[in-house]
This record gives sequence, structure tokens and C-alpha cells, in this order.
Amino acid sequence: MKPGIMAVVACACATFTASAVAADCRLADTVPLRMYVTKPDDLFLPLAEPLAVPSYRLGEALTVKAGDIVLSRKVAMVGKLARFDADVAYRSHMPFSTDYTLKGGVDYPLLAISTTTQLHAIALKVSNGNDDYVFVDGNGALCEKPMVYEHWHEYLTYRAGRYKAEPELAAHLLSTEPAAVEAGADGDTILVDHIDAAAVDFSLRRTVHGKMGEAQKFSFDIHSKEVALGGYTLRLDAATPDSLTLAVVGEPALP
Repeated sequence: MKPGIMAVVACACATFTASAVAADCRLADTVPLRMYVTKPDDLFLPLAEPLAVPSYRLGEALTVKAGDIVLSRKVAMVGKLARFDADVAYRSHMPFSTDYTLKGGVDYPLLAISTTTQLHAIALKVSNGNDDYVFVDGNGALCEKPMVYEHWHEYLTYRAGRYKAEPELAAHLLSTEPAAVEAGADGDTILVDHIDAAAVDFSLRRTVHGKMGEAQKFSFDIHSKEVALGGYTLRLDAATPDSLTLAVVGEPALP
């Protein structure tokens, strides 16, 4: 785990349901900015990181038949997280202001803030060229303002106006440990659908936020040396009409 990732000891170490119109976190005093000087790396330190638990070892050969699972890889964020029970709209109602939606049931990785231990930040991707940050207090309540970093002129500032959460929901503040990844649902599974003298067919199922997507189908010449599907690379070592010997030699990068 990278330096700065805090030790995690339980799947749910703290749960809060306080009302969260918009907590007065006194952000200008608590998280002060120096215009054109302060950068996100000066303020924020990640408290969670993605972790993968694969069923395979890269380069290790295995023999499979039609219907067998070639690989499974479960992926989850490990560390300190925030989760809302339902979608929360976060807006200021000022003209031309930027609105945000915190999705219910999604685990948002938390960021530590160098100037305080009383607040945490959540990074959001809202538009190209910007990084947005919303802040939560120790009860999971959204604070009164979000922050934006505009890459094109390297400018970090607070959004105008006082923001409110609709509905008035606070986030649950959670900690997850590596053991929770293996028990989770999210990740990929690749199966062998069919093998014959001419081709081998695979299917990939990907589960994100607990929802399984439609199976993606792939077909390759039986004499292929390497095949790529869904970000994975498989080396095909030997094939018969009944079985296939292969190895996983490449995998998708972690988010």
C-alpha cells in the first residue's frame, strides 16, 4: 500500500446519518488557498487506493475446457471511503453555477487535508480540464462550498455561492480492509464458451458497483499466439478441439 494510506481495521468502522443541508466548515479559514500558488498536491493525500485480487498469476499456464473460468479478478477501493444512501444533489442555485451529484451506493475514496484532521475531501470528475473537490465534516455532512482546480491556468479556488445538499443526507464514513475485496462483487470474469478445430470463443462479464453488465463475446483463431479482450492479454500455448492451454500475460490497469 502506498505511503500515506492509513491503516484500515474494519469493513465499516463508522456510520453517520446526520442531517447535511451544508455544514459550516469555515473552509476559507480551515483550508486556506494562495491564489496561483496552492496546488491539489499541496492539500490532499489519498486515504484509499484500488486493490485487485486475481485468480491467476501472470505468465502461469493453465489448461481449460469449454465452460471453464479462465480468470476472475475482483477490484475494490481499500481504505477510507464515503457512501451516500441515495443520490444527493449538491448545488448553490446561483446562475451559471456548477451542480454536482453524489451517487447513492457508490464508494467515494476520501482524501486527507494537510491543514486539518476535522474534514475530508472527495475528488470528482465533472468536466474536462477541471478537478473538483467537495468536503465532508466528521459526521459525513457536506460542507458549504466545493473547490475546483482548472488545469489550463493552474488555478485552485472555491466555487461561488453557498451550496446545499438535496435531500439532506450525510455520507456514511467507512473503512475497508483488503479481505473485503475478495468477498465483494465488483470485477471481471472470463470464461471459455466454445473450442473447436478452427476457433476459440470467450465471454467477459464485468461487474461495477454491484451491477453485472452484459456478456461481451470474443472469437479468435485457434492458432493465435496471443489474444486481447477487455484489457487482458492471453497467451495461447496449445490447443486441441477439447481443451486449451493458456496464460494471462497482461491485465487492465487499476482505476
